[in-house]
Amino acid sequence: MTEAQMLALFGEGRHPDADRIEAQLTAQGYSPDQALASTQLGHAMPVFKAAADDFTPYVDAAFTDFHTAYDRVPSASEASRLRRDAAFEYLRIQPEAGVITTTDVNRFLAEQGGSAKQAVSGFDLVFTPVKSVSVLWGLADEDTSKTIARIHDEAWQASMTAMQEDACVTRTGHGGVLQIDGDGFATAAFDHHTSRHGDPNLHTHVVVANRVQDAQGTWRTLDARAIYAYGVAASERYQLEMESRLTRELGVTFEDVYTARGGQAVREIVGIDKGVREAFSSRTRDIGAHLDALVAEYTTTYGRAPSKATMRRLAQQATLATRPAKESGETLGEQREQWAGRARELLGRRSAVRKMTAGVVAGPRKPAPFTLTVDQVDGLARAVVEDLGQKRARWNSANVTATTERLLRDYLSPNADLKSRMEHFAGGSAAGTLADLEDLDATIREVVAATEHHSIDLSMPDLLNTPDVLRRRDRTVVFGPAHAKWRTSEAVLARETRLLEAAETAWGPVFDAANVDLLSRMRTRPLDEGQLAVARRFIASGRLVDAAIGPAGAGKTTAMKVFADAVNIGGGRVVALAPSAAAAKVLSGEPRGARRDCGEVRRRLHAGSHPRGPTA
Repeated sequence: MTEAQMLALFGEGRHPDADRIEAQLTAQGYSPDQALASTQLGHAMPVFKAAADDFTPYVDAAFTDFHTAYDRVPSASEASRLRRDAAFEYLRIQPEAGVITTTDVNRFLAEQGGSAKQAVSGFDLVFTPVKSVSVLWGLADEDTSKTIARIHDEAWQASMTAMQEDACVTRTGHGGVLQIDGDGFATAAFDHHTSRHGDPNLHTHVVVANRVQDAQGTWRTLDARAIYAYGVAASERYQLEMESRLTRELGVTFEDVYTARGGQAVREIVGIDKGVREAFSSRTRDIGAHLDALVAEYTTTYGRAPSKATMRRLAQQATLATRPAKESGETLGEQREQWAGRARELLGRRSAVRKMTAGVVAGPRKPAPFTLTVDQVDGLARAVVEDLGQKRARWNSANVTATTERLLRDYLSPNADLKSRMEHFAGGSAAGTLADLEDLDATIREVVAATEHHSIDLSMPDLLNTPDVLRRRDRTVVFGPAHAKWRTSEAVLARETRLLEAAETAWGPVFDAANVDLLSRMRTRPLDEGQLAVARRFIASGRLVDAAIGPAGAGKTTAMKVFADAVNIGGGRVVALAPSAAAAKVLSGEPRGARRDCGEVRRRLHAGSHPRGPTA
């Protein structure tokens, strides 16, 4: 695709060959307006203007003063501090401002929202294999390298085909109330061979244009909600296709490799040296180090660990902050020579590099096609529902699809540890491995459909005999998004029932609420009424379960620290539970109370180690 075609489709919402088509029509006697209308795919791209506000000048002034003083652009942390200082100055001059606290500043900044609204011209989906695949592609002989590149193309195309089936929808009607089928994605694919640090990193950017035809041929914009919902499923499907095809055609095997960050397992090729794999992951190391610094700064500034949404924003910030300029053009052959030299330095000899790459490629497998039995499909469906129920209170079709793809790979893996849990559900081992599965797409859809028998539909029932014209391809009605049809399970509802019962059961420890008032008055900045209400409720209600809910920056952590101190004064102690050790540390404070991340507590309970004494 040329630059002019990119500009036409993604910049102006016109046919990629708009210039050529308009020139032909004009030569045939059509007016310029008629020629332009013929190439316009739906409405023109809207242009939004930022709403005026009286806070922005304070931010602009702070950044201008910084640049004048230091003759440079502020770093991410400096920019955050400048924005907070500007917010403090802005709030300080407001009528009846009173004493401005950190909580006031945090709340104000949260209310400001993001940047000005912009039109969405397309969606960038990036398909990249695990690092060991890129390493093998970059270091192996030319034939093997070409085979891996071809398999990569086939894998992302299969993933996009599946995503198109599920997520190619648009909206119509007043306010976009109807979600209808689209006729197919308009995409442009761009292949890349390296990371920005020059490491081997085979990947493809598939840019989906925000234009789609409905069944009547009318050009509309895509419903972005479906694109975002199926993003994880598209990634899982790509990795599933890569492992299946690489195993079948090259005879490689995969194993789970656990990373330090988050404990998330990654499926890497067995036999690719760990040191080589890590040496060619310099971009990942830089992003990880910068992200750690951003998380530490956030925790210090706000007194709490970042939420999952905030972690995603910080990760994006770390990615952008560490992104170097793109390297000047080198041929793939030149890059392969450089990679081979680096690998030789790591392994000691050129022959060691050849031995490593040749050793993992066993050659094409003898075909042994098989299909899953009905009982195995049903067992996998039960496993999918249980897995979802451990992580979510409810789920949609996109969640089910992604989980099915992941667990299917585990079940058909040659790794005994991965297979054991899945075989418990499926009633035994399958007749083959992932590489031999006869119809991967059909199997995934069979398991997804079977999950409905083991879950509970939370959506409103279809009380009317809806005609076909008001149904999508998947037979769901057009009144509402298909991906937002929520389901849950009996196990999840049972756990929720136990929590509700605990919230009504007064059987927990009770301490003197006066301790909260005393500690609040001793603080430089006493608790506000909302924070006092939370701390008093927690210390005196005696219920087995209590909850405090509030937006970020509302002061929940501050209230909890006062609560923990008040319990300590009363002779008890607080065990702070959080998803991670860092979050637990923020919650409990130092040295106010014991802190435990959920993983540690689970290990202690299984080991029979229980806390003693009154514990809140």
